[in-house]
Amino acid sequence: MMNNEMNIKFMTYDAINTIKNDIKKNNAENVNKAIESNKENSNWLEEFCGCKVFEERKNKIPQFVLKLAKDGNDSQVAYDNAIILYENLNHLPRYILTDERFWAWMNFDFGYKYALQAMPITSKSTVGNMYLFMQGQRRGIFFGVLSRLYFWVDLTIDEKNVENRYHLTKFAMENISRIRNITWRANSSEKHIVRGMLKALKEISEEYSQSLDKKEQFRKAEVGKNKNTGSKAENLYTELTRRFSLYCSVRIIDAISEDDVYEISKKLTYEIIKYFNK
Repeated sequence: MMNNEMNIKFMTYDAINTIKNDIKKNNAENVNKAIESNKENSNWLEEFCGCKVFEERKNKIPQFVLKLAKDGNDSQVAYDNAIILYENLNHLPRYILTDERFWAWMNFDFGYKYALQAMPITSKSTVGNMYLFMQGQRRGIFFGVLSRLYFWVDLTIDEKNVENRYHLTKFAMENISRIRNITWRANSSEKHIVRGMLKALKEISEEYSQSLDKKEQFRKAEVGKNKNTGSKAENLYTELTRRFSLYCSVRIIDAISEDDVYEISKKLTYEIIKYFNK
């Protein structure tokens, strides 16, 4: 093995199940306490789990490190790390990139210090939802503290843009509501859907930034308002994904081109901005 490469690892099923059992039986009190007492490394895991924690696999990745923010959670560092993860992991087979055991290793070992910085352990559900896939595979990926960063890039990368193929990623991650809502629904697994929507939003955002009046209109739509039926806020991004999903419900998603998604999203976005500025 070359010095600039390393083998990936998986967390073992035994270790994962031990942590999950603690979460279920003890409301994660023991694992949370262990993490809180060991923020520099995860050497505590072997004693905690009472079994082999990680197993090496034959697949190799470049040796790389994730950035740490100087003052807690930092959106620029999150964006930088998302790119770092994608550029160093995108050659791996999809079955590895969607495997809980791989991301458990990344969260609990390789990227442990950054993971804790980006997603501090604040409740009984944090470890299960953000470090393990206790919400199921797809939800787990987009809850996961490191896996979601990778897949945000995977879904937003624009290979046709030779100057900056990450321009949509940057735009999407500038506002967490954008990336969360646009990648959350099942139809968001289709890259052309995500890219088409983001291209429309980015273009309109740039258009509305040209004057103070229009900039304020766009801001109002982003902030949104409370629904009449409850306290849950709705905004431009929740409304766009809802309306677009309705549009897709009577169509075959694979038959909708990226250009069509762009045009539809653009039309819907203009309508939604007017809706929030009544």
